Order: sequence, then C-alpha cells, then structure tokens
Amino acid sequence: MGFFKKVLAKSGLKSAEGIINDLSTEEFYKIVLSASIDRDATRESLHISDRYEFTKAFEKRLRKENLRLIESTSDPEILKQLALSDPGPLFSASRYKSDDEVRIAAIRKIDDEEFLVSLLSKQMAEVNSAIIDNVSDNSLLFDVATNDKYAKKETNYYYLPVSLRIRAVEKITDDDLLSEITLKSDEIKISAAAAKKIQNKDLVMNLLLNNDFSADVKKSLVSNLDEAQLREIIDNPKDLRIWELALIELGDSDFTGNYAEKGSEDLRKIAVKHTDDQKLLEKIVRSDKSKDVRLNAVEYSITDNGILKGLLLAEKDDDVQRKIIFKISDDYVLEDLALNCDDSYIAHTCLQRITDSAILKRLNNELPYKHCPKCGSYNVHYTDFYDESTDLFCYGDYCYNCNYKYNKTPK
Repeated sequence: MGFFKKVLAKSGLKSAEGIINDLSTEEFYKIVLSASIDRDATRESLHISDRYEFTKAFEKRLRKENLRLIESTSDPEILKQLALSDPGPLFSASRYKSDDEVRIAAIRKIDDEEFLVSLLSKQMAEVNSAIIDNVSDNSLLFDVATNDKYAKKETNYYYLPVSLRIRAVEKITDDDLLSEITLKSDEIKISAAAAKKIQNKDLVMNLLLNNDFSADVKKSLVSNLDEAQLREIIDNPKDLRIWELALIELGDSDFTGNYAEKGSEDLRKIAVKHTDDQKLLEKIVRSDKSKDVRLNAVEYSITDNGILKGLLLAEKDDDVQRKIIFKISDDYVLEDLALNCDDSYIAHTCLQRITDSAILKRLNNELPYKHCPKCGSYNVHYTDFYDESTDLFCYGDYCYNCNYKYNKTPK
C-alpha cells in the first residue's frame, strides 16, 4: 500500500488537526517535504478540503516538532538552521513567514555569538531581544550599540532600532567602550544610556567636565557621580546646567536653601527652583533685589496660596504680580482678592481666574458698581457672563459707554 493510501486509511472522517497529529514523525516529515513542492496536492492527498484548517494544523504540528528537536539536540548546525528566518523546507511551514517561537528557542541554545549578531534585523523585535540576551561579548555588543559595522552595510541588520542598541549598551561592562559610546554615538539616548553604565567615577567626572554634551547625557553623567563629586561641582560652579543637575541629584534641602538665599545671582536663580521651604521662599521674594530670582521662586517653588496672596498685595513689580496671580490656585483666595483688593488690575485679573461656578454666582450679587458712576450706563450683562463665561472683561477698569476710568475698584 502506498504512503498516502496508508495515511488516508488512518484519517477516516477526522478533522485536519486530527489527521496531521495522527501521523508519525517520519510520516509527518514526508508530508512537510511534499508540501514544500505542492501544498495543495499534499492537502488533497490527505482528503482535507479546507486550506485554512490544513495550514493551521500543519504549522502547529511543525512548530511542535521543531521545538521538540531543539530541546533534544545540541548539534550547532541544526540549531543554526532553525534560528534562520528561512530555515528551509524541512523546518519551515511557509517560505514567507518565519516562526519566531522556534527561532527564539534555537537562539537561546546557540553559543556562536558572531553568528547570532549576524541574524539581527530591524523588523524582528522579539527575535532581536533574544539575540542580545544571549550575547555577552563586549566588542560585539559595542558594534550593535554604535551601528559601526551596520553603517558600512556589511550585514543584514542595517539601521537597527535605537531601543535594541540601548539594550546592547546595558549589557556592556567595559568602561572604555562605554566611554567611547558616550562620546561618539549618533543618538543622544544611546550616549545617555552608556554614560549611566560607566562604573569608574573618575572617568565619569572627566567626561562631564571636559566635553560639551547634550542635556540628557549631562544628566546621566551627573546621576552617576558620588556625593563627594557632586559637592565638588557645586562648590566650584563653571557650567550652570551641570551645577543645577548636581544640586538636584544631591537633594540636600539645607544646602540648596543656602544657595537660594546667599549665592550669586545666577546661582540664586537656579537654587530657588529646587527648594520647597515656603517661608524661605517668601523671604526671598520680599527681599531679593533680582527680579529674575523672585520670578523663579514664584513660578517654580511657592505653592502656599496664603503666602502667594500676601506677596501679591506687597509686590510692586507688574511682571512679578502677574506671575503670582497665575500661580494662585485657590478660588476662595481669588474671590477675596477680587472683592477686596484696592488695585483694579489685581481684582479684575483674579476675577477672571475663578472657575468655581458657585463662587461666580455669589459674586454676581456681591460685586459693586454694576452701573457707571458717571453716565449711569449698565457696564456689563453680569447674569450672562457669570452663567456662561469666566472671561469677565469689565470689572473696575472703565465704562464701555463713556470710557470713564476707575483708578480703584469701587467700594
């Protein structure tokens, strides 16, 4: 009896998966070789009518056989064949589609790292990750990280994704190679990743102080310094961006507060952005002669609405006033200022910033001077504005009818 007749005799009325799974390993691989020549003829010989069901059952059984083979063999040639994107008709269900599960299983058992790196391709994220996980040679990882060979198009993995190259960086243990990547990488993210991995702190310090890096790379280098090195940078400020990064990394609030109050103007402008001592910041805004220092303290650090209110009422500079108003986040504080502040600009601007609808309705009844004291005209249709808008454009500034200007919010 011929091979296909024997198979057919076994099949009866079973499903495609049942027919395929009933085949012995030897019988199945004969089907694989037959299918590589003419898949439809092979399917029909098994009396399976549905192409989709045949393909699904065929690929499932082939994956199972390949994974079983990988588990049982240590033959490097078989493993390498199964790791290829096109392993040939004996191991592949389709010439157009590689089986990543099988490839990854084979890759994890291969010791030839140069062969593994040669398999890298920009289109196979999971396979690429498995390859990098199984490579420990620093020089090979360096090539991946820098795209050094790929830029010459010597391999099939030209234009590797940045995320994969960073993964290679994270496995490198040679500080000299990491230093070279930090200096020469064509990608800022890769340089930053390498900078963070360097173990030699003196090398990190030397790179930081003697090269002009991007902000991200500087941040990575600073994060890699020890406390003594951070204090050395802070005590000898040269590059203000590095100084600020060191201050942040050190995280010493007393140290930062001291510079916020007593440093040079440039250092005070930076330090006030990184202290949360509200009383100290209030003192600085009230007394510091530098407008930029006061603006930074308000914009970046003061969060206490009560302190902001007191500073607003005392502040004479229009820019600082404006910054304080837009930093106040409590609608009740804004309401109090809108009703009781003698400065019409402050009252009006605070009114514009209120978002609480209950407060806005209450203000509709409490606001003075809905009519112009000079011409008697109605200044604004308050009901519509309080119900539908917070952009209240007329409150204590001037009359839209006669242009009479108020110097103060009317009482």
